[in-house]
Order: sequence, then structure tokens, then C-alpha cells
Amino acid sequence: MVDDGEAPETQQGVPDAQAQVMRPAQVLLGWLPEDRGLLVLNANRRDVEPTAAQRQRVEAARAHVANRPEGVDQVELLNDLPAELEEHVRQLRSGPAATMFADGWDVRLVDLARVCAFQPTVFVDSAAERTAGASLDDWAAVAEVTLPTQWRNQLPSQFDEVHQQWLLVSRNPNLRVIGHFSGPVAGPGSPIGFGFFVAVTPSFVNVALYQGRYFLHDGYHRALGLLARGIRRVPVFVKEYAAIHDLVPEGMLPQEAFVGPRPPTLPDFLDEQVAARVELPASQKMVIVHAMELRPIV
Repeated sequence: MVDDGEAPETQQGVPDAQAQVMRPAQVLLGWLPEDRGLLVLNANRRDVEPTAAQRQRVEAARAHVANRPEGVDQVELLNDLPAELEEHVRQLRSGPAATMFADGWDVRLVDLARVCAFQPTVFVDSAAERTAGASLDDWAAVAEVTLPTQWRNQLPSQFDEVHQQWLLVSRNPNLRVIGHFSGPVAGPGSPIGFGFFVAVTPSFVNVALYQGRYFLHDGYHRALGLLARGIRRVPVFVKEYAAIHDLVPEGMLPQEAFVGPRPPTLPDFLDEQVAARVELPASQKMVIVHAMELRPIV
């Protein structure tokens, strides 16, 4: 469950779905295989030959990881919530987050600086945007970033008259069709409307326990943004997982990198010795609602 886009809609109108948008990102270079590290340094372009400097950069990052002490200190990583967040949790239980509680998740205070990571990259612009309202001395503002009870569903949309279709594009991967409808538009005798409900569904920062080690499961951009602002202790959802395939999606770090003796932690994204700033193509989520008039031969 990687929130990776995770940014609010700030663009004007709908961007060209075919345009290649490059965005700044941080990559955990020291935990990637050499070939994959060189690829990401070249924006995932296989037609570009890595330079000698890039090969040295990958080698140095991997060597720094290999020379680290084994283990990660996660003793007393979780703590009880402050009293100021009791009302926030009540709101979570009565909103869309109610399904999280039903699935066994609990809300705890976690030290982000000691949580392990398995996602290799984070877009830094999204990290900054998503945490702009957080403040070190304001529990309510931090909780609204990590476990939102309010969100906006303002989606840039465009109607194509020629093809009779609505086009919605978002860099937030949580853009989804969540339902459908049909019925008279205004009343008896009025045209009948047929369509779909589209929304950016809420996303919550959550931490998973697997084989005695805590990993960030969802919310990488917000977690990195909070750490960059000096905010370590934040409320998140927490749950234990029994199977690695339920926890980690495809495209993450190699399993031996994060379950091994020297796993990356979230602050490693900001450590120049093991991480690197790169430009990567940004993926987008698209929803198309299309109407067609046909005359089938019967």
C-alpha cells in the first residue's frame, strides 16, 4: 500500500495524459542492487549508459550500508496517544476510517525516526505539500496530516465533446470510481441520467509489525515530509502482519534488504551517504467516463 503520489490536486485543468512529467525524488540507493541503482540514477531510462561517477556513487552507498552495525533499535517505538487526540480518534471511528478499526488496526503514537522502510523512492514535492499544515506543537494539525478526518474531492476534469467523454487525471493513486447511479435528472418526464461517482479516497499513515520489526506500510510521502520538518512522534494506525506478501507490494526494495540485518529506516531517505536526489517520471491515475451511441444490426 504505497501512497505514492499522495499529493493534493494543485494543477490547473487536466494535464496531457501522454506528457512525461519529471519530479524530484529521494531514492534509498544503498539498498538497491547495482543495476537497479544505476537505472534509477538515470530516471529509469535503459537507453542511457551509466557514467563512471554514477557507478562510484552506487558502490559507495552500498558499501556504507554494508559497514553499518547490524540491527535497528525499535524498543518502545509505540506509545499511548496524548489526551488531546481523544476527540480525533472518535471522529475516525465514525468516518471512513471505521473500516480500519474493523480490520484490526489500532491508533498509537509512533517514532517515525526508528520505523523501517521498504519503499525505494519518495517524491519530495509531495512530501512537502502534504505536510505543510503540520506543526511540532500542534497535535491536532499533525493528526489531520497522518490520520485525516477531512479531505477535499476537488478533481480537475475535462469534457471531450468529440468523443463524448469525461477525463479525470490525478497524480494521487487513490483516484477511484466508487459507485454508479441512474435516474431522472429533475423529476418525472425529465431526461434520465446514468453515470459514476469518482473520488480520491482517504489514505491513512500506517505502520505494520512483521517478524518483530516495524515497517511503514502506507504514507511514505507524509512521513518523510514530517521528518524534514523535525516532527518524529505522530499518531498512526498500527497492525501486525503474518505474511510478507500481504505487507509488501511489487516494486519495493529486495526482501533481503529490509528484513536483513541492516534495514533502512525513514531518516535514511535524507542521508546523502546512502540516498540520492534524482528526477523520476511521475505516474498518474486516470478515469475516463465515455458515452457511445451505437446502432447494432439485429
